[in-house]
Amino acid sequence: MEVMGGEIVFLLMFWISRFLEITSSQMAKPKTTVKI
Repeated sequence: MEVMGGEIVFLLMFWISRFLEITSSQMAKPKTTVKI
């Protein structure tokens, strides 16, 4: 359970940083380019 929770937290942080990166790039450019 502890390992799983740590993994979930890591994934959340990773996706949040990725989401912020995408949103900031979209704000800078009028084009919407979503990279996965």
